[in-house]
Amino acid sequence: MNGEKTQFKLKHNSWKDQFIIKGFPVEHWSMKFKLAGWPSFTLNKNPLEFESEISGIKKKENQNLYNLKGVIPVGKFPNSNKKIPMNIDNLDEGSINIIKDSENLMHVEFSGEKLKGNWIFKRSNPASNVWNVSKAKIPKKKSMREFGAPLSKEEIKNIHFLSENKVGVSEISKILDRPNSTIYDWQEKLNLRSL
Repeated sequence: MNGEKTQFKLKHNSWKDQFIIKGFPVEHWSMKFKLAGWPSFTLNKNPLEFESEISGIKKKENQNLYNLKGVIPVGKFPNSNKKIPMNIDNLDEGSINIIKDSENLMHVEFSGEKLKGNWIFKRSNPASNVWNVSKAKIPKKKSMREFGAPLSKEEIKNIHFLSENKVGVSEISKILDRPNSTIYDWQEKLNLRSL
């Protein structure tokens, strides 16, 4: 399924009358996907408010639930509560690009009205059905230094000094945050390769 696109809906599931268990309201969020055969996730936190430390339970999706919203009476599927009606609200919807999908990891890009960007769904351990959900931290683009921006006079002096003192190319590269090839080229220009 890598590279596929589909639609998603983020839903808020709550129980009317603010049913409380030990001081906490009973609510959860669900991530539904329109793609047939794809699972859904029940989440403990709203990804519109939190970008990390979200726990999710992966479930086999019932496609009939994708468009379901409103008040679900007591005892009617999917409301398993025997005393209080369930309320399902759509919080967001849009398209999703499936970047990677494997047994223990999903990397997706949301393009919803509110939910946007790259997100990672990672199984907490291979034997568990609990998944950690968080916004992906995409590395920033490489600095111009790595793409051959000119060296400053100070950097050239440092290459000369460090090379004369038998510091290797890799270490100089790390110190100056420059590619090995740049250090090597400057060592040749400065006639330092024979040291």
